[in-house]
Amino acid sequence: MLTVLSRRVREQAILGRVGAKVQKFNCSNESQVIEAAREAHVVLCDTSTMTRNVILNLHRAICIAEYGIGYDNIDVEAATEKGIVVCNVPDFMTSEVADHTVALILALARRLHQILPSTRAGE
Repeated sequence: MLTVLSRRVREQAILGRVGAKVQKFNCSNESQVIEAAREAHVVLCDTSTMTRNVILNLHRAICIAEYGIGYDNIDVEAATEKGIVVCNVPDFMTSEVADHTVALILALARRLHQILPSTRAGE
């Protein structure tokens, strides 16, 4: 059975349909990442740093997938040496980022940051 380490519910639903066992994690340091990912076949990450030490402690991994365009939190050289494929999702959340950018531009144009204190005060 394929074991996938993920933080996201959507992936659990999709991968569960193909028989993958999906385990959630939330790690704040290297030792927690090692403990969580040690037996995973695939690691889906977005904030965890996949250092050489972490990668050397992955016993079954065949792929490390990074959400987003960058993968600078993954030691690609160490993964390559272990035969682990590294990939990313270059169009992850692009429309959400664009929507947020337009919202911030409109907020600045309307000077919402200047009226926020009076709005909070109920004026």
